[in-house]
Amino acid sequence: MPYASPVIESLYGFSHEVVAEDFSPVFARIHPDDIGHIHETIAASARTMQPWRDAYRYNHPTKGEVWLEGHSMPLSEMDGSILWHGYIRDVTAQKQVEAELQERIARYELVLDGAQDAIWDWDVVNKRVLYSSRWKALRGFTDDEVGNDEEAWSTNIHPDDSARVMAAVQSHFEGKTEVFCEEYRTRCKDGSWKWIVDRGICKRDTSGQVIRTAGSENDITVRKLAETALRDRESELRLIMDATPALISYLNTDFRYVRVNKAYENWFCIPQERILGQEAREVLGAKAWTIVRPYLDRARAGERVNFDQLIPYGTGKPHWVHASYIPDRDLTGTVKGIVVHIVDIEERIQSEQKIALLNQDLQRRIEEMQVIFDTVPMGLSISDDVKCCHIRGNPSIEQMLGVPTGSDLSKSNTLMISVRVMQDGTELAI
Repeated sequence: MPYASPVIESLYGFSHEVVAEDFSPVFARIHPDDIGHIHETIAASARTMQPWRDAYRYNHPTKGEVWLEGHSMPLSEMDGSILWHGYIRDVTAQKQVEAELQERIARYELVLDGAQDAIWDWDVVNKRVLYSSRWKALRGFTDDEVGNDEEAWSTNIHPDDSARVMAAVQSHFEGKTEVFCEEYRTRCKDGSWKWIVDRGICKRDTSGQVIRTAGSENDITVRKLAETALRDRESELRLIMDATPALISYLNTDFRYVRVNKAYENWFCIPQERILGQEAREVLGAKAWTIVRPYLDRARAGERVNFDQLIPYGTGKPHWVHASYIPDRDLTGTVKGIVVHIVDIEERIQSEQKIALLNQDLQRRIEEMQVIFDTVPMGLSISDDVKCCHIRGNPSIEQMLGVPTGSDLSKSNTLMISVRVMQDGTELAI
């Protein structure tokens, strides 16, 4: 070595005069696991004439093992040899800090991998994110398939959710929310979408700027699918209920409205939002409540109740209705509510009443005609069928023909074989 500064003694434990004469004692003390790499990097620097840089462990004669780092630039000499100009520095403290940091990271990653949630830790300043193995696995990736860039998260948020999620992040950064919490869809490795709930909280520096944010995710796809299915069923139920002309409502066991259909709203001229949560007596009115309360009590006790009743709803005129109160039970058999099904039978009752009056009038007329038939002083007969298989006569004709009372006057009766009815010498058929 043509030249070595006096400081080299502090680094290597040999005087600069010794090192300048022979560098082999230094090579002998370089860690066996590092010496090979040093030779390789020096050879590469000589071949490419690029700067040489390497860090290695060195067994110092008095300090023990230390970390040294060399930097030098190769220059070609007139004789074709290569001379490196550079410096060596002690980086032991730095390496110890790095080792401690790596140990902390290893422990942290161990905690992350053992956690049930998908954990993320966002270095906002340096735009890097540490994703746990579970975070990656949730999306179908292995550990080495996802880097530490922010885009691994942000670019895979569903387009319909992205603006909302980013706005929520910004609101949290601005201190408008104590915790960031959003539900959104994220794209998986296979292209499918999963619903997750994402929660996090930021850390700020002394000036209030966000420097770090950490949080966790949970897969809520099953819950979201169930919610969607429930909404679909609710929509179908609402469609069916509103298409039904009958009045349908659902009461809890306190007789408060949980659900009503459109016909129910129209009947009482009250919008649904003003009915739900109200007690039935408040909507029905005092008079109607007095009538229906005993039936509701029976339904709440578990009995299925059906009845026809004239009920004075609200301030309107009384209406005839057919009511069905059906108890709704939970898995234990306990009544948890009552399904109410009301049909307006006002027209049917009115029609039945009209028919009853017509039948009474008809019966009266029949009775009057029977009196005339029985008392008129002339012979009358009536056939009960168009073929005259059975003919009955009034008392006058029975007397004229000399047959017993109530006799059948048709030809099928043997009593009538000898009877002849003559007019002007001609026999008439009977």
